[in-house]
Amino acid sequence: MGNAQTRSTSVPITVSEAPVDLSKGHFSVRVSEELFGTDAPGSHIPPSEKALLEEGFKLGVNAMQSWKLREMDKLSLFAERQRASLQKELEDSRVTSTSERLDSLERAHRRSLRKKDEQCEVERQDVLACYRMNGIDDPLKCTKAVEDLKTCADRARHAFVESS
Repeated sequence: MGNAQTRSTSVPITVSEAPVDLSKGHFSVRVSEELFGTDAPGSHIPPSEKALLEEGFKLGVNAMQSWKLREMDKLSLFAERQRASLQKELEDSRVTSTSERLDSLERAHRRSLRKKDEQCEVERQDVLACYRMNGIDDPLKCTKAVEDLKTCADRARHAFVESS
Protein backbone atom coordinates (compact mmCIF):
# COMPACT_ATOMS: atom_id res chain seq x y z
CA MET A 1 0.00 0.00 0.00
CA GLY A 2 2.40 2.69 1.15
CA ASN A 3 6.09 3.09 1.50
CA ALA A 4 7.04 1.39 4.70
CA GLN A 5 10.33 2.38 6.26
CA THR A 6 12.06 -0.13 8.43
CA ARG A 7 15.11 0.29 10.54
CA SER A 8 17.47 -2.56 10.71
CA THR A 9 19.80 -2.98 13.61
CA SER A 10 22.57 -5.41 14.15
CA VAL A 11 21.86 -6.14 17.79
CA PRO A 12 22.10 -9.82 18.63
CA ILE A 13 18.90 -11.17 20.06
CA THR A 14 19.17 -13.74 22.76
CA VAL A 15 16.15 -15.65 23.84
CA SER A 16 16.20 -17.98 26.75
CA GLU A 17 13.49 -20.22 27.91
CA ALA A 18 11.39 -19.06 30.78
CA PRO A 19 9.52 -21.43 33.01
CA VAL A 20 6.29 -22.56 31.40
CA ASP A 21 3.17 -22.73 33.53
CA LEU A 22 0.65 -24.65 31.46
CA SER A 23 -1.94 -24.69 34.22
CA LYS A 24 -2.52 -20.96 33.68
CA GLY A 25 -2.45 -21.22 29.91
CA HIS A 26 0.41 -18.81 29.20
CA PHE A 27 4.18 -18.63 28.99
CA SER A 28 6.83 -15.91 29.16
CA VAL A 29 9.91 -14.96 27.11
CA ARG A 30 13.02 -13.27 28.41
CA VAL A 31 14.50 -10.56 26.18
CA SER A 32 18.02 -9.16 26.52
CA GLU A 33 18.72 -5.49 27.15
CA GLU A 34 20.52 -5.09 23.81
CA LEU A 35 17.18 -5.51 22.09
CA PHE A 36 15.79 -2.42 23.77
CA GLY A 37 18.83 -0.25 23.01
CA THR A 38 20.16 2.59 25.07
CA ASP A 39 19.26 5.44 22.71
CA ALA A 40 16.64 7.99 23.73
CA PRO A 41 13.31 7.80 21.90
CA GLY A 42 13.35 9.71 18.62
CA SER A 43 17.15 9.96 18.46
CA HIS A 44 17.23 7.53 15.55
CA ILE A 45 15.48 10.12 13.26
CA PRO A 46 17.92 11.64 10.74
CA PRO A 47 18.38 15.46 10.87
CA SER A 48 16.66 16.01 7.51
CA GLU A 49 13.57 14.19 8.75
CA LYS A 50 13.69 16.16 12.01
CA ALA A 51 13.65 19.40 10.02
CA LEU A 52 10.69 18.15 8.01
CA LEU A 53 8.86 17.12 11.17
CA GLU A 54 9.56 20.48 12.83
CA GLU A 55 8.39 22.32 9.72
CA GLY A 56 5.25 20.18 9.60
CA PHE A 57 4.63 20.85 13.27
CA LYS A 58 5.03 24.60 12.72
CA LEU A 59 2.63 24.43 9.77
CA GLY A 60 0.16 22.55 11.94
CA VAL A 61 0.47 25.12 14.72
CA ASN A 62 0.03 27.96 12.23
CA ALA A 63 -3.00 26.24 10.71
CA MET A 64 -4.50 25.76 14.17
CA GLN A 65 -3.90 29.41 15.06
CA SER A 66 -5.46 30.62 11.81
CA TRP A 67 -8.43 28.29 12.37
CA LYS A 68 -8.88 29.70 15.88
CA LEU A 69 -8.72 33.25 14.49
CA ARG A 70 -11.34 32.39 11.85
CA GLU A 71 -13.58 30.87 14.52
CA MET A 72 -13.15 33.94 16.71
CA ASP A 73 -14.01 36.16 13.72
CA LYS A 74 -17.12 34.06 13.09
CA LEU A 75 -18.13 34.41 16.73
CA SER A 76 -17.44 38.15 16.63
CA LEU A 77 -19.51 38.50 13.47
CA PHE A 78 -22.33 36.47 15.05
CA ALA A 79 -22.19 38.60 18.20
CA GLU A 80 -22.23 41.78 16.10
CA ARG A 81 -25.25 40.56 14.11
CA GLN A 82 -27.03 39.59 17.30
CA ARG A 83 -26.26 42.99 18.86
CA ALA A 84 -27.54 44.76 15.74
CA SER A 85 -30.69 42.64 15.81
CA LEU A 86 -31.29 43.44 19.48
CA GLN A 87 -30.61 47.14 18.81
CA LYS A 88 -33.17 47.15 15.97
CA GLU A 89 -35.68 45.31 18.16
CA LEU A 90 -35.15 47.89 20.91
CA GLU A 91 -35.61 50.78 18.48
CA ASP A 92 -38.74 49.16 17.05
CA SER A 93 -40.16 48.69 20.53
CA ARG A 94 -39.40 52.33 21.32
CA VAL A 95 -41.14 53.46 18.14
CA THR A 96 -44.08 51.21 18.90
CA SER A 97 -44.21 52.43 22.48
CA THR A 98 -43.98 56.05 21.37
CA SER A 99 -46.67 55.64 18.72
CA GLU A 100 -48.94 53.85 21.21
CA ARG A 101 -48.38 56.67 23.71
CA LEU A 102 -49.10 59.25 21.01
CA ASP A 103 -52.32 57.45 20.05
CA SER A 104 -53.33 57.29 23.70
CA LEU A 105 -52.73 61.01 24.16
CA GLU A 106 -54.61 61.80 20.97
CA ARG A 107 -57.61 59.75 22.12
CA ALA A 108 -57.52 61.49 25.51
CA HIS A 109 -57.39 64.87 23.78
CA ARG A 110 -60.37 63.99 21.58
CA ARG A 111 -62.31 62.83 24.64
CA SER A 112 -61.51 66.06 26.45
CA LEU A 113 -62.62 68.08 23.43
CA ARG A 114 -65.88 66.15 23.34
CA LYS A 115 -66.38 66.79 27.05
CA LYS A 116 -65.78 70.48 26.52
CA ASP A 117 -68.29 70.51 23.72
CA GLU A 118 -70.78 68.54 25.79
CA GLN A 119 -70.27 70.84 28.75
CA CYS A 120 -71.32 73.92 26.78
CA GLU A 121 -73.71 72.22 24.40
CA VAL A 122 -76.77 74.10 25.71
CA GLU A 123 -75.08 77.50 25.32
CA ARG A 124 -73.85 76.54 21.85
CA GLN A 125 -77.36 75.54 20.76
CA ASP A 126 -78.70 78.86 22.11
CA VAL A 127 -76.16 80.84 20.05
CA LEU A 128 -76.98 78.88 16.88
CA ALA A 129 -80.73 79.32 17.39
CA CYS A 130 -80.28 83.05 18.01
CA TYR A 131 -78.23 83.51 14.85
CA ARG A 132 -80.78 81.57 12.82
CA MET A 133 -83.53 83.87 14.00
CA ASN A 134 -81.69 87.22 14.11
CA GLY A 135 -78.42 86.69 12.25
CA ILE A 136 -79.23 88.45 9.02
CA ASP A 137 -81.31 91.32 10.42
CA ASP A 138 -79.76 92.05 13.82
CA PRO A 139 -76.85 89.82 14.93
CA LEU A 140 -76.18 92.05 17.96
CA LYS A 141 -79.28 90.60 19.63
CA CYS A 142 -77.23 87.41 20.15
CA THR A 143 -74.55 89.14 22.25
CA LYS A 144 -75.93 87.73 25.52
CA ALA A 145 -75.98 84.15 24.14
CA VAL A 146 -72.40 84.53 22.82
CA GLU A 147 -71.20 85.88 26.19
CA ASP A 148 -72.82 82.91 27.97
CA LEU A 149 -71.05 80.49 25.58
CA LYS A 150 -67.71 82.30 26.14
CA THR A 151 -68.13 82.12 29.93
CA CYS A 152 -68.96 78.40 29.74
CA ALA A 153 -65.94 77.74 27.50
CA ASP A 154 -63.65 79.66 29.88
CA ARG A 155 -64.93 77.63 32.84
CA ALA A 156 -64.38 74.36 30.96
CA ARG A 157 -60.87 75.39 29.90
CA HIS A 158 -60.00 76.45 33.45
CA ALA A 159 -61.29 73.13 34.84
CA PHE A 160 -59.27 71.20 32.24
CA VAL A 161 -56.06 73.10 33.04
CA GLU A 162 -56.48 72.50 36.77
CA SER A 163 -57.14 68.79 36.26
CA SER A 164 -53.98 68.30 34.13
